[in-house]
Formats: sequence, C-alpha cells, structure tokens
Amino acid sequence: MKRDLIKKLICCMAIAACISSTMPVDVYAATWMNDNMGNYYFYESNTYAVGWRNIDGTVYYFDASGVMQKGWIKYGDSWYYLDNNGALKTGWINYNGEWYYSNSAGIMQTGILLIDGQTYYFGNNGVMKKGNVITNGQFYTIGVNGAIVSNSVPTPDKVFDRNNNCIREINSVDSTTIMTPDGSKYDNPIVDQSEDGDYEEPARKFTVTFRDENGQELKTKNITDGDTVKMYEPDDENGKGDEDRNFIEWNTKRDGSGKSYDSDEKVKVTKDLTLYARWEELEEQTLVSSISITGSNEVEIGKTTQLTAEVKPSDATNTKVKWSIVDNADGTASGKASIDQNGVLTGLENGLGKITVKAEAMDKSDVSTTKVITVVEAKNLIESIKINGPDTISEDGAVVKLTADVSPETASNTNVSWKITDGSEYAEIDRDTGELKALADGKVTVMASAKDGSGISATKTINITGQSVKATKIQVSGYENVKTVSTGKKLQMVARIYPDNVASANDEVEWSAVYTSGEKIGEQVSINEGTIGVIGDAAGQRLKYAVLNPEYRGKVEVTARSKNDSSILGKTTITVVKDAESVDIKAIDTSGNDITNKPEITTNAGKLNLKAVLNPADTTDTSSVKWSMELVNGDGEDTEVSNYATLTASETSAVIAAKKNGEIKVIATANDSSKAIGEITIKIDGQKIYAKEISLYEDGDESKPINEGYEFNIQKGSSVTVQGKVGPDNATNKNIEWSVLGAKDYVTSKIEGNKLTITANKDLSSEMAAVRIKAVADNIIKEFKINVYENIQGVNISTPSAVVLGQDFKATSTLFPVNVNGDKIKLSVVTKMDDGSLTGSAFINGEVEVSRNTTTATITPVNTGTIKLKAVATLNDSEQTYTTGEINILNPIDNIIIEGTNNSFTLENGQTRNANLTAKVNGAPAGGYSSFLKWEIKSQPSNVIAKVDGNTGIVSVTRTGDIAVGSQVIVRVSANYDSTKYSEFIIGVSNAPVVDSTTTK
Repeated sequence: MKRDLIKKLICCMAIAACISSTMPVDVYAATWMNDNMGNYYFYESNTYAVGWRNIDGTVYYFDASGVMQKGWIKYGDSWYYLDNNGALKTGWINYNGEWYYSNSAGIMQTGILLIDGQTYYFGNNGVMKKGNVITNGQFYTIGVNGAIVSNSVPTPDKVFDRNNNCIREINSVDSTTIMTPDGSKYDNPIVDQSEDGDYEEPARKFTVTFRDENGQELKTKNITDGDTVKMYEPDDENGKGDEDRNFIEWNTKRDGSGKSYDSDEKVKVTKDLTLYARWEELEEQTLVSSISITGSNEVEIGKTTQLTAEVKPSDATNTKVKWSIVDNADGTASGKASIDQNGVLTGLENGLGKITVKAEAMDKSDVSTTKVITVVEAKNLIESIKINGPDTISEDGAVVKLTADVSPETASNTNVSWKITDGSEYAEIDRDTGELKALADGKVTVMASAKDGSGISATKTINITGQSVKATKIQVSGYENVKTVSTGKKLQMVARIYPDNVASANDEVEWSAVYTSGEKIGEQVSINEGTIGVIGDAAGQRLKYAVLNPEYRGKVEVTARSKNDSSILGKTTITVVKDAESVDIKAIDTSGNDITNKPEITTNAGKLNLKAVLNPADTTDTSSVKWSMELVNGDGEDTEVSNYATLTASETSAVIAAKKNGEIKVIATANDSSKAIGEITIKIDGQKIYAKEISLYEDGDESKPINEGYEFNIQKGSSVTVQGKVGPDNATNKNIEWSVLGAKDYVTSKIEGNKLTITANKDLSSEMAAVRIKAVADNIIKEFKINVYENIQGVNISTPSAVVLGQDFKATSTLFPVNVNGDKIKLSVVTKMDDGSLTGSAFINGEVEVSRNTTTATITPVNTGTIKLKAVATLNDSEQTYTTGEINILNPIDNIIIEGTNNSFTLENGQTRNANLTAKVNGAPAGGYSSFLKWEIKSQPSNVIAKVDGNTGIVSVTRTGDIAVGSQVIVRVSANYDSTKYSEFIIGVSNAPVVDSTTTK
C-alpha cells in the first residue's frame, strides 16, 4: 500500500530528517544515464528511480518515466524548486532575478516571515516584495536587502531559524491562495510515484535523561527522532542556601568537558542523551533590588511592541528577567497577547482588553514587577497630510495658526505634531497647536507629522518679511566678570543683548535681584539702572547697565529680562561677602612656642612659622591673605630683602627662613576689598656669612691669577703650586677644600691650608695626563686643569747607508719612551752643511706613517751624492734631535761583470772545492753597490751541491755522486731592484779519474 509522502514531508519539516527516516536511501551500486529526454538513475537490478530519492546525500525527484525533474514542481499543495542539476533547494532561492524562500523541507513560503531575526514579505506567488508596502492599513519601508526596516514591523505568520526550520507558526497560510511561481511548467500536482515498501523504517524515539552534578536522576523525557527538547533551570537541592550557587549549564559530561547547553536552549534529539547540571559557587552575589518595565501602554491586534526591563542595581550578578502574562490584579477581563523572553509583546486575535505583563528577576531575590497594557484594535493609519496656512507673513511679530487635513478622515488617530525643519531662527511653532510666531525675516519650512506611527508627514514653506530684529538672548555678568561683592559695597552689573543689531525698540530690559541664600533668602536686593563711574567702550555690543547694592551676606540671583518678550532673559549669581576688619599675625617657633611678642630667628638658616588671623573670625568671609616682606635693617650694602630671608606662604600660613642677619617686616594683606593688613617685624641673627668668591694665584703671586678653566702644561717631574683666598673677609668659613680629580694617580698632592702643590713624579701610561683641581668654599666652586706631559728621552733614525738614484727608500724614526706617539717626530732631509760636504739631494715623498712611537717616511733620491736625515721630537717643553751619518746616492746599475780564478773543478765523490768570485758594477768594483746585488746559484747538475756567499763571493761546490759529462754550475749576480741587470759565471764540474788498484803478478 502506498504511503502519503506529502504528509510525511509536512510532518518532518526538515527534508534531510525526512529523507533519513522516511525516504529510501540507495546503498547498492548504481549509475546515472541520460538520453534526449533527460537524466535517469539506474540501479544494479537495471530498474530506474522514480519519485523522491536521496542519492549520495542529495534529494531528487524522478517522474513516472524515471526522468529527473528540474525547475519548479508542485507536489500536493506545495511548490518545490529543483536546480539545473536536479537537486532540491532549501532556504533562499534566486530565480529569474527574483528571490524566493523555501523551508528546510524545500516547501516554498508565502506571507510575512521572520527569518533569522529579520522580517520579510513574500507575495502569493512566493516572490519577495521590494520597495515599500502597505498591509493591514500599515505602511512599511523595505530596505535594500529586502528586510522591513520601519520602526515597527508587522507580526510574522511564521518564524524561521538560520537553518530554515520553522520554530513558530502564528498565522496559518491558506494553501488555496498560493499562486504558481514564475516560470513553472506544472499546473497540476505531481502524482506520488513512491512504491509500497519504500518506507519500512518507522520513526524512532530517544530518551533524554537530566541528572544533578552527583549523577542522581532529576527527570527523563522521550523524544521522537529529529524533534527538540527544551532545557530548563533545575532547583538547587544540593546548595548550602538560596544564594550560594548559580546554575551554569547542562553538559553531556559530568566533569563539564562535554558539549554544553543553556537553560533556555532547545536541542534537536537524534540519539539517547544524558545531561548533567553544572553549578558555580558564588563568593558574593549582588541581588536585584528593583525592576521597572518601560514601553508602550498598548499593543494592536496582530502587531508587536518591545518592552524593556530596567534592573537595579545595574551591577547585579544576574540581570536577566523572566517575561510572562498574568491575571489582571483589578479583576477585569484579560485581553489576549503573547510575550517572548526578549520582551516582544504580540496582540492576538479577539484579544481586546487589558493584560498584565510580569517581569521577574531570575536570581534568588524574588523581585518582580508588572505593567498593565491594553490590547486594542489594529489602527487605521493616516495615508496623507495637507498643511493649511498663509504662504507669507509680513506683520512684525505676527502669530498664525496652521492646520492639517489628514486622509483618510476615518484614520484612527488624526493628530499631528508640528516642528520647524529649516529656518528655526526665523520663527517658532507650538508642537501641539501649530501656532507659528514670526521672529525674523527669512524662509521657514514647517512639517506636520502623523502621531499614529504611520511615518506620514507633509511640509510647507512660508516666507517671513517685515520683522524687526528682536532680542534672542541676554547674558548677565558683573562688570569685568566680577562675581563677588562685599556688604555695603556697590557692584556694576552688565547685560549684553543678542544679537548686536537688535532693534532699539527691542533692547530694553527690566532688572531684578533676590537673595537665594543667607539670612535674607527670598528677599529682594536693591538694583537700579545706571553706572558707577566711567564705563569703557562697548565695541559694537548692545549693553545695558545696572548697579547692585547688597547689604547682607549670601548669594544674589541677578536677572535682566526683555521688556518686549519676558521669555528672553539672562541670569547670574553674585556672592555677597563680609570683608575682614583687621589682620593679626602670630609667630610660632619650630618648637611650637608663641613668640609673637619677641619674634626672632637666632639659629643659622632657622625658620619661623607665621599665622594670619582675620577678624572678626566668626563673621568674615575672607579666608586668605597675600604675604609680602620688606627690609627694615640690613648690612648697609645689600638692600634686596630676598637675600635676607625667604617666605613660603599659603592662604593664612607662612614660613620665613633666615639667610642673612638683619630685620624683616612681614605683611599679611586680606584678600578682599578691605585690604586690611597685619604686620610683624622679625629680627634675624646668628646667620652664617657664606663665601662669595675664591681667588687663586700661581705660587701665591697675585699678579698671576688663575681664572676658571685655566690650564697648566708641565713636564713629568715638575710641580705646580697654587695659593687660594676666600672672600669676603668676614666670611664665616674661609677655608678651601681641595679635590684632585681626573688622572690623579699620576701626581702627588700636598695641601697646606689654602695652598696646594701638585708634583708630576709618577710614570705616565700615555704621553699626557689631565688632572682636574677643584677648590670649594661653601657653595662657591672654582676649577682648573694641570696637563702633565711625558719627557722625550731620545730619538734615532734607521736608514740605509747607500741608495740608488730612482729607487725610493724608507726611513724610520723611533723616539723614547714608547708611550709618546710617533706624530711628535718631524723628519727632514739635510742636503747642505756649512763645510759643503753634502752633494746629493732628495725629498720626503707623501704622508708619513705614524705608529705608537715611530714615524716612517718614504724618501725619493733626486741627485747623486751624499745627504743626511734629521729627526726632531717635541712634546710640550721637551725636545730631542738626531741626525744620521751620510747616505750615499749612487747612479743606477747599468751592467754587472763577474770575475773569478777557477772556472772548472774535477771532484772525487764527497770532495768540496771553492771558487773566489768578485763583481764589478758599471765597470768598477762593486763597493757601495754591494747591498744592491743579489748572489744566487742559478743552476747545478745532479749529485752536485753548490752554495754562494753573497758577502764574500765564495762559491763552494761539493760532489755527492757520479756526475754527467759536461755538467756545469751557473752562478748569477743581479741588481736586487731590477732583475734584468745581471751577470753569470759558469763553473765546469767533472768526475776525478779512477785509479786502478789491481796488482799484476
């Protein structure tokens, strides 16, 4: 027997759940095929699929011929959409440029839907509405994404979650009103092709068990597969008291490591489920003390309104409330409405009347409150407004009444509110009556807005002329912004009228003044128009003046009010105070003794506390004085009082600190209009006379002063003596404290009172050491420097005795000791002597090379002959000079000739023989050229060892084995700076004859 698949789809709501429990799932090997009719799905048994099929997790529909369907199809009373691949679509569908919505079962929806928190309107053909719509007489604005964005939204027919599941159905949609979606090729319902036996698996049920934290069972529920179970908050039966624990969550594991659910959550059940209650201990819980409900006092049938619960204190531990509708307290018949836990109240059909909404704290406080709300008929809203009134106002200060015609006349609420949207500086309007008062010339745009929530409004522009400039604001102050006046004194008051170009007929003000505090509170204060003395230029401002004459203490509110418009006024508060009549000064020493009768300071840098007493103490408002000092008696030279004492003051207290002997008068002047003064004269004695200067002289000779920053330059082994003098002559302490700083380890110091001797008698680590000397007397400091230089002990030059013209040579000068840098050496070439003995010339080529204690220079010979080199080393006053012996500058080597006595050797094995060779350069004995010649064995035969002595020219030849016939040793002599200049000498080497030692008989 066939099953009614449509009923199954509607009951299951979710197509996926329906498929898993009621649709056949193909588990055998199968394949897709297609022909000119379309796509088919064949099983291994060679039969094809028909009806609804779930293939690899996707739902398809095949007609009676097995052809896979696409596009819109009608199944029973519902429409479904299959995409180009034949897959059943759910959720949002974009088809031919229009948007549709299908629930989780794939059924196309119509009407007003609340989807994932936003409200949409779908026509009877399933198309989502765009632009603005009117439904049930209410106008709504639709945003660019299709959601209704008005301040109020219509009551939805159905509510869907983000997974396209219908979680609430408020109004049922008549299936007979559903029209064909655009582009559908079906007009009649599809016949159920499902075969008997396709749905063998009945719906299963699962058990949900709730347990406490100890595993004890609290309750159980049996839930059909795919349905939801609502969580709840259990009673705390294991707590220590009503306020000691707070419920956290339900958890699939007792230790809280599993999946968690809130107490108000709905959970879909697909298997047996055990949940454990979890609690948290509360160290200190702040309970709710009060709740107030805000929101509209009425709700329309079929509409919603948002209620809000304000919880106090705001830092309560749990600020959540539970919403509900309870019986009316006055016994009246209850209307009908529903409220969700977000405070959204919905008026229900046939529900006219009063209802009582309750908000209850969800902590342990048991605090709750209620609000009575009336369920009313859905209102007939205004659709248009027309404003009636003149287009022009030309009478100065005229008042005209504007009216509004609304349509339809049967609107539930025809009231409008008025406001000026542009030009509020030119007119003002009564919000309720529409009375418009002209203020200034200009154009005014007036808007009338419906009060019924329809959002309908209308505007009208009115041209205003002929208006005089009126006062718009008055600013009141004391002259030069004075805010305080003394009793019995007068205060000039000023009122500035805005704008500055106000018409003279509109700038008059009326003055008044009243005590707002003090013994005369509420009584009027004398104030009259006029001025006190001469008032400065108003600089284009519109000013009015008055004189305030208060007689009593307190605060006075002064008001200047426009005589033309009493609503234009300015106010300020003036404080009336009682001045001091006299000031007394008390002197308290540091031990707390009152020495007012004999105020004095006798200790060095001593202090004295002063206290100003304002009289009469019980009535004066003056709370501070201005402190000052005057010099009465000084030393006859210094007249600056601050050199004798310092005064640190606060409002009525001061501390005087002594610096110098003398007499000081301290004055305290009341900080009020009386300027009453108090005086006290303080004697200062026993003060230290501080040093003002230090004079230093070399060797005590005042003609050799040592000024700040002076530097001595001395050689190691020398001394410096400095004599110091402290001024003035009457200074208490005339001793100098000497300090040796810097490179003090290289000198010894000797201090004899104000005399200092520094001796540089220690080895230095460098060529110079800087020693700083500091002389201190009281706060006076004077410094100078002593630079100790090393003594140069000697200098020499290392250089060859002969050089060759055209060949640069190096000359290195070394000075002693080694801690003096080589840059102290100056090298020079000496080419002339008084006796005319020097005949050559040369010069120093380029920069010298300086190392730690040496200087190396490159010398370029210019002419043959003899020269000398001179080195001068100077450091401060130390100098040493060194001059070399003569250096011979020779001509370049043009040719070399080797001469010798032996040019052949006959050697026995192991025998050595010598040959004496000499070299001639440029045709003459080598002589001075010897250092420029290089002797070497150029070649030698096997089993022969040859050596040459470059100093003597002796060649030794040794036989170490058999020698080949014709063997030679070649000796070469060449110029060591030019290998192309050379000569060779050949020595023949042969074996000695073998002696026959055989005996013949």
